[in-house]
Amino acid sequence: MLSDNLGIACYELGQYPKALAAYREALYYQTEAGGDPENVATTLMNLAVLETDAYTGRGKLGNPELDTIRKAALLRAQDYNEQAMRIAKAAKIKHKLISIYYQYALTLSELGDGDRALSLVEKAIRMLRLRGDAGRLAAACNNRGVIQQGLVANSGRALASYETALAYAAEANEHGILKTVLSNYMPALEQAGDGTKAEAIRRRFSNLSGG
Repeated sequence: MLSDNLGIACYELGQYPKALAAYREALYYQTEAGGDPENVATTLMNLAVLETDAYTGRGKLGNPELDTIRKAALLRAQDYNEQAMRIAKAAKIKHKLISIYYQYALTLSELGDGDRALSLVEKAIRMLRLRGDAGRLAAACNNRGVIQQGLVANSGRALASYETALAYAAEANEHGILKTVLSNYMPALEQAGDGTKAEAIRRRFSNLSGG
């Protein structure tokens, strides 16, 4: 737990090398000690997110122009997500499995596997609708929009996904996911030539801190 907490703190401070080291240490000790499957799966998911954040330009550990660095980070993230998915399935931790589906989908999309990415995120959305989980539905629909924007055949559907994500985020009243959805939805609307709608939505949510 100490290594996990240190990893979270370092990640939030943008100290990516320290965060990676802390999460890897946490994973080592959890595995060696036969840790709780849910905790192990969570650490693996955190590592997957951090690998892509650290090495695709955001964390400044790798030059985003160097495709070999980016691809290696995405492949490590894929491996972590696959491990997390196997653990969650074996331990029948359904709520964790759902999160893995819509998080892993982004990695797969970055790797060029758009069909599997959409399949996983749609599976997560179906399961979340049965649970009535508005907050995570917002995150999953947002990720579906991101994936659809990257697919020529589905790019027109991204706006609908973002609109659905925004409705769920507003229902859940979670500012974090609201801001994430808006950061994707607004540029997509403007790119589609609908600046009027973008401005109306921006005004509607102008009360968000930093918005």
